[in-house]
Amino acid sequence: MRFMMALVLAFAMHSQSASTADGPIAVGDVSIRAHQHGSEFVCSISNVGSKPIRAYAFVLEVFRDGRPIGAFTQIGTPGPGTFFNPGQSYKVSGFILKKKDPAAPDFDYRAIVDYVLFADGSEWGADVHKGSVRVAKQLEALQLRHEQAQPR
Repeated sequence: MRFMMALVLAFAMHSQSASTADGPIAVGDVSIRAHQHGSEFVCSISNVGSKPIRAYAFVLEVFRDGRPIGAFTQIGTPGPGTFFNPGQSYKVSGFILKKKDPAAPDFDYRAIVDYVLFADGSEWGADVHKGSVRVAKQLEALQLRHEQAQPR
């Protein structure tokens, strides 16, 4: 199963903690490793719930000096007719670009799943970062692409 994800972050972050709040998706430890264009953000997620997931919003919240300064949302959607099933795990990754000023303060972050759309249409999560809107648009685009690929 291939997940369609894109995440580009414009901050360098060093604290490597993750949130695994009670919910249908567990977020593993987050790591940052060197990459030719900066750094790569990597963690694993697992469906620890009992229902198949149609889509989710993964959020990386960014903090400086304990204050929130931004958040980056990554939408995960399996292809048409496929789901993120209970017990399955996936790697989530994206690029974190180097700081322009090496003397700038480092950032801390927290990785969470803020919104989940289950295969049965029910939802979970606070949706503070409004990932549900992006999920709906992503699923609409996937459906359109699927319909256009069908022979006429």
